[in-house]
Amino acid sequence: MAEITTAELTAMKEQVQQMISIVNRIPENHRARTKERADLLSAAQRLVQELKTPAETAMEIALQLPVQVACVRIAIRLRLFHILMEHPEDTCSIAELEEKSGADREFLSRIGRVLAAGGFIIARPGDRYQANSLTAGLCLPGHEAGIKFNHDYRNINTAAPDFFAQEGYRAPTGRTVHNFLRNTDETVYTWLSSNKEAYQDFGLWMSSKEMQSPGWVEWFPIQERLLHRNDMSIPPAGVLLVDIGGGKGQDLELFRDKFPDAKGTLILQDLDAVISKLDDDRGYEVMAHDFLSPQPVIGARIYYLHNVLHDWDDAHAIQILRNISNAMVPSGQSVLILNEAVLPNTDVSLADATLDFTMMCAFGARERSENDWKGIVERAGLELRGVWMPPFEGNGVLEVIRG
Repeated sequence: MAEITTAELTAMKEQVQQMISIVNRIPENHRARTKERADLLSAAQRLVQELKTPAETAMEIALQLPVQVACVRIAIRLRLFHILMEHPEDTCSIAELEEKSGADREFLSRIGRVLAAGGFIIARPGDRYQANSLTAGLCLPGHEAGIKFNHDYRNINTAAPDFFAQEGYRAPTGRTVHNFLRNTDETVYTWLSSNKEAYQDFGLWMSSKEMQSPGWVEWFPIQERLLHRNDMSIPPAGVLLVDIGGGKGQDLELFRDKFPDAKGTLILQDLDAVISKLDDDRGYEVMAHDFLSPQPVIGARIYYLHNVLHDWDDAHAIQILRNISNAMVPSGQSVLILNEAVLPNTDVSLADATLDFTMMCAFGARERSENDWKGIVERAGLELRGVWMPPFEGNGVLEVIRG
């Protein structure tokens, strides 16, 4: 194969710069998480990976990424991103950063190099810095919280090599990396409940992730599939939808607001520790319930789980499904909606692959492909009637019935 010439490399650089200028013209709020965008991002990442040598990649893993994480965490503590965003169109001198942050000028200069090289801020001549779109993003509470949580409480993946060496390199079936790292028998959520700051950061982080894509009510054909089907009617119980493990009711409120004229009762279920903190008069019923126990609402039209089963291994997921199945009306009169990630069988994205690994480390759980979902649904005595994927990056919707 003929070697590429300097002129060809220069031409490629110009083409890349042209593409960057096109992307920069797209307003931030219009950069939808579409499949086309995901494909373009994947292609760009492959281009970078192909350009890098193995030595450069090894250095990135060993040194550059950990240093960037450390410097971003320091910048959050010093509120450097917020200081730059006070006047985002203007540059800020290092003297002003020193005064407002309380940090030493030389120290700020050193971490400023890392932050600018990583694209988190812009370095300008004369020891001046300026915000960019990433600076603004890192000022958002949810993004800050995610970085704080994973740094301050040690991302469990950092302990994974030692844990799996000790366990013989097997997927955990009981004790997890979380238990190993924190030297506790408590589950992740029990541990969080006794660590207030970690709990708050985790909650903010998860809430921000949910807001990154439109909810299922915005794209799934609810009217056609669930509300106006000729073969469905509101069951005798008069319950339209039960949101199981629904937290503070975010999804139920989206459904209620989208379909205010839909007939039937709406019910939010979660543990008493969650439910007891909610305000009264929310426009729907609130019920304390542990989904590992039998479902008390019999014969609802729709049962709904959002990002619940990915927290559990197959055995517990099947138990949860069976508890719901026993409450469902057969022949499609009741429908179980699973709002969960659906992995492709091949070419899984790095984001999905790393999330799957993290779920294994934290909970002994997993993200699932369509075949995986079909398997546990059928083992629970249910039938997978359809899988729906959104026109953007995000969870799919699985429609499940009791035969």
